[in-house]
Amino acid sequence: MQYLLHKQVVLIGLISLIHCTSPKTEKSIVFEHVPKSFGNVVGLASSDSIITIFHRGETIWSYPLPTKTITSQTIIGLDNTNGEVILSFGEGLYSLPHGLHKDDSGAFWTTDVSRHQVFKLNSSNEILMELGEAYKAGNESSTFNMPTDIAVNSKNDILVSDGYGNCRIVVFNDNGEFKFEFGKCGSGNGEFNTPHGLALDSNDEIYVADRENNRVQKFTANGDHLVTWTNPEGMQLYSVTYHEGYLYAIDYTFDEITNQPIGSSIIKLDTNLTFIDRISERDGKEGKKHRFHDIEVVDGNIYVGDIAHNALVKVSLNIFDN
Repeated sequence: MQYLLHKQVVLIGLISLIHCTSPKTEKSIVFEHVPKSFGNVVGLASSDSIITIFHRGETIWSYPLPTKTITSQTIIGLDNTNGEVILSFGEGLYSLPHGLHKDDSGAFWTTDVSRHQVFKLNSSNEILMELGEAYKAGNESSTFNMPTDIAVNSKNDILVSDGYGNCRIVVFNDNGEFKFEFGKCGSGNGEFNTPHGLALDSNDEIYVADRENNRVQKFTANGDHLVTWTNPEGMQLYSVTYHEGYLYAIDYTFDEITNQPIGSSIIKLDTNLTFIDRISERDGKEGKKHRFHDIEVVDGNIYVGDIAHNALVKVSLNIFDN
């Protein structure tokens, strides 16, 4: 579907999470839930009171990977205060969207796991840079194999988590020239099993959501391993974001027989990867359960993309203070 600029206001519904503290208490948390007008909400970015969504439109993940170009506008910017759509673009470019990042210049960076590519573009839908070769998987310095996420540091270096087909983080300079890579497949420190999400702190230190290893790993800007936090709950750790001295991560658990969601949680860590708190919906109660895929924080609100229900979920950041 097409999204109208400036005129559309997003409708909301009500869902709940459980806030788990120590000693363990249960508190029903009401948050806003965007209705099913999007495809899979897979990527999020934030700046200037705008939360930007990267979604898959009419396309779903399938094998072989889809190659049809999505015709709907896959990048939607919402006003954090009222949910109004204030920008929409990204039509006619993607086959299977995944990661999204907005840099300090206002440019958008995206990954497409089916095209095996990274695009830098502006809100006029103009491609400013292209990395990787269209529909060609590889593990060389010029190719990716289903890249998952992207980030740009203070030196304008470009970091790509080359995560489904490869197990590495690839770093380029601001002209898109290869600098170095780090990581390999495995479960040891500095190794990955589906590096799925990236975050950078104010010192350009790197945090990787190592999905199938169910953990977050921290690295220097040069790719040297510093510390690992392994999630004692959940089955997969999907994404991590940095905000004002803290990290916020999301995980997911599913029924291995039915493949149905058991639920997700939002996790707060410090930058040494020390656990602080968790908000979980894995309470054993009946009701809609989510599969959180990406997370961002903007103006005191946490947003998560839910691919089980094609939705954007919003909860106040101060829930961790209650």
